[in-house]
Amino acid sequence: MPRFGKNAVAALILAAFFVLDRLLKFYFMRFEDTDPAWTLNWLHFKLAINQGVSFGLKVPQTFIFSAYVLSFLGLTGLIIFYWKKGITAGWFLCSLILLGAFSNFIDRIRFGGVIDYIDVSFFTVFNLSDIMICCSAICLAIIYGIDKDLVKR
Repeated sequence: MPRFGKNAVAALILAAFFVLDRLLKFYFMRFEDTDPAWTLNWLHFKLAINQGVSFGLKVPQTFIFSAYVLSFLGLTGLIIFYWKKGITAGWFLCSLILLGAFSNFIDRIRFGGVIDYIDVSFFTVFNLSDIMICCSAICLAIIYGIDKDLVKR
C-alpha cells in the first residue's frame, strides 16, 4: 500500500477512536442513572468523574495542567519526527496517545475531572482514552525495545 494510503487509513482509525471515546463519554454523562444492558461480575459500566490522576490519586490541578502541556508538546514533536522519517507506527501510536490525552483534557476543562465509565471491580475505573494511552505506550516500548535501529532508518 502506498504511503498516502497507509497514512489515510491510520488517520481514519485515529479519528474513529477519538469519536468513539467522546460518544461513550457523552452517553455516560447523559444517561448516568441507567444501568447498561449487560454486565459481568467483575466488569461494570458506570459514570465516575476522576478529579485526580491515574487511580484517583490527588494532585494539584496546576501540576496536572502543566503535565498536559508538556505531554502535548513532547508528543507533537515525536509525531513530527516520526512523520518526517516515514515511520507510520511511530507517528500513529504517538497520535493515539495524544488524542487520548486530549480527550481527557477536554473532560477536565468541561467537567473538572476525567469521565471514566469502565469499572473493573478488582482494578480501577477508566475509559477508552486511558486504554488508547496505555496500549499505545506499551506498543511503542515493545516496538522500539525490539528494533532499536528503527528510529535511525
